[in-house]
Amino acid sequence: MASTIRTDKIGPADGSADFTLPTADGSAGQFIKTDGSKALSFATVTETGFLGVVVYTATGTYTPGNTTNGTAGDEGSATVSKIIVEVLSAGGGSGSCGAAGTSGGAGGAGSYALKVLDIGTDRAVITTCTPTVGAAGAAASYAGSEAGATGGASSFAKATGSGSFTTVATFGGVGGTYNTYTPGAGGAAPTTGDINLAGCGGYNVNSGGDSQYGWGGRPDPNPGTGYGTGSASGSGTNTNGIPGKDGIIVIWEYA
Repeated sequence: MASTIRTDKIGPADGSADFTLPTADGSAGQFIKTDGSKALSFATVTETGFLGVVVYTATGTYTPGNTTNGTAGDEGSATVSKIIVEVLSAGGGSGSCGAAGTSGGAGGAGSYALKVLDIGTDRAVITTCTPTVGAAGAAASYAGSEAGATGGASSFAKATGSGSFTTVATFGGVGGTYNTYTPGAGGAAPTTGDINLAGCGGYNVNSGGDSQYGWGGRPDPNPGTGYGTGSASGSGTNTNGIPGKDGIIVIWEYA
């Protein structure tokens, strides 16, 4: 049950340094000392440190300070001033095969970069950014004697605002070959992050390349799990390949 105590002064037990509480027309947030020599003001408490995560599984627009960014449940904070961006490209598709006793190669994983960015405490320095999420490398068709397709590249770029930063760009995993067991290479190592990692290549037919956000497909034939991974191919007569996995962009927001 709520209760109210009404008084005009508070102070220590020895009677020193009493403080007079403000009246309705007094200065907000102040305790005024009875001798009038000093006043104590309460500082505004601001949120600091980690605020939350914004996730993009498809290309979109990131607006710092917007609470409707990214996917549902990961929309962003109004007080963000610094971000850590993780950019992962898509995995390659596995190759097809057209004859018994052969197989297409597994797909490689997309490459990865992490970058720390100061976007301005008032969100006027960088006002919008474009997260581009690479699409999975397409499956190969045995009818066309195809290799698996390379995964799409992902990037995070400044779109509008007075500030600037170098676009954080990564590269898709390469698709596996047709009919020769040869796996696709991982996406080339990026150069624009604070941490830059090449994608993991596929291993023969049996295993697609692993990524920072998933496992490559294994055993054959099998798609990968998570994001940015390569798929494992099938073997035998007239077997299609399997698509890789889409990339992802993850933004960690800080005050």
